[in-house]
Order: sequence, then C-alpha cells, then structure tokens
Amino acid sequence: MASEWKKNFTRTLWVADVGDPIDTNLYGSHSFYLDTRYYEVTETLGNLTYAANATNSTVDYISYSHGVFLCNAYAQEVLMRPANLTWRTLGGSIDLDFCAGPTQDKVTKSYQ
Repeated sequence: MASEWKKNFTRTLWVADVGDPIDTNLYGSHSFYLDTRYYEVTETLGNLTYAANATNSTVDYISYSHGVFLCNAYAQEVLMRPANLTWRTLGGSIDLDFCAGPTQDKVTKSYQ
C-alpha cells in the first residue's frame, strides 16, 4: 500500500499572493517538469529504439531531455499516472515555455 501513491499521485498547487512584492516574486508556484527518455542504440545501423524501462546494465543507452514550464496565476493540479501526466488549471491564461535539451543540465540552464 505504501507505493500505491506513486501510481496515482495528485498534487494541488496554490499560488502565493504577496501584498508587497519588493524584491520578490508576486506568485510563488513554478510548475516545471523535466522529462528524460532513454533509447537503445542498434550497433549495426545506429538506429534508436525507445526503451520504456532502461534498466538493463549490459545495454548502452542514449538519453534526450526536455522540459516544460507552465506559467499561470490560478490554482493548478498535477495528476501523475502510470501512463500519462495531466496538468490542469482552474483558469487564467496558458503560458507554456518549452526547454529543449538534449541533456538535463542544458534544460535546467534554459529554464533558469
């Protein structure tokens, strides 16, 4: 039962409205996710095959990462399920910033 929350994880994000935002952000929710996908390289042709569970230590994998930042002043809810990620907001405008990789550190630096 302890690992059941990992399969159906829901997180609600409330923005923090600060009345006097001198030298601080007005809202305090930064909805950002980083996705890294692993691919198995075919030695003969060099083709890439997506590896959903890249856990085989005898195989060489190559990875590519990207990130998405959702800027919104309304409450948001993130639902992480085994097959997908659902991001929903109660209103406002949708401002999406996509950060290309190909590595995790490049995605993080692009977001900063």
